[in-house]
Amino acid sequence: MNKKKESNGFFHFVTELSVIQTLVLTAIAVLFPTFKNVDFFGRLKSLDFDGLMLYQGLFASIAVVSAFLILYIVSKLAASSTACTTFKKYFYYVLTFSLIFIFSLSLREFYAPTSSLTSYIVGKEMKVNYGLVQVESGLEYEVQSCSRSGTLIQCDLKVSNKTDEDYNVSRFDRVFLYDQRNNQGAREKVIFDNKGVGRWEKIHLTKKSSANLVLYFKMSAKSNSNLVKKLQINFHYFGADRSVTFRNLKLESAQ
Repeated sequence: MNKKKESNGFFHFVTELSVIQTLVLTAIAVLFPTFKNVDFFGRLKSLDFDGLMLYQGLFASIAVVSAFLILYIVSKLAASSTACTTFKKYFYYVLTFSLIFIFSLSLREFYAPTSSLTSYIVGKEMKVNYGLVQVESGLEYEVQSCSRSGTLIQCDLKVSNKTDEDYNVSRFDRVFLYDQRNNQGAREKVIFDNKGVGRWEKIHLTKKSSANLVLYFKMSAKSNSNLVKKLQINFHYFGADRSVTFRNLKLESAQ
């Protein structure tokens, strides 16, 4: 009888108009600041989701569910403050504080993601993308072309800041290239935003802006490279090291 009463109470709570309104407003407050400049419904229609958006969507869902459960527990405590045993009260208190922690953590990961689900979408290997575009923590990397002239390989990319925040990008010394025979190219130079950059330089990438990235690698005379088997880029921005990896990039002959 008590279980049925509790079940009916939960169902009644869910169907209350004020609770539904609160949940809708919470979801809008969580989602709108990040997705307001993204063609979300267009991407939803074409099922065009990157790992970062799915990662943020996961934590947004957790935040909304946590907010709902917090409201439900507080409502339950308020409605049965005298009927609850002391043990049950303290259990609800601990559960509420735990849900508040989960809610806060979810919002932090939503607004300032420390990772993405890219690796689970494109394959088991971390950040592997057999296409020409990747998004990692708000920056979109697009390979324009890779060409070879003698022993020098040049890869041209476009890097776009898709967020509403300004990024300081650094640590340009950690770029790696391997050809089809696993020969590693020696980093010759890195040009970012039309400037030669190294380990300690920083490039300020403003919100909704793009910059050209050109990577030069020196191969051995015997390498005879015709394919970039792996191009790995490790930059530091948004407070952490970020990594993207491209594979199987065709090498064109430089004009």
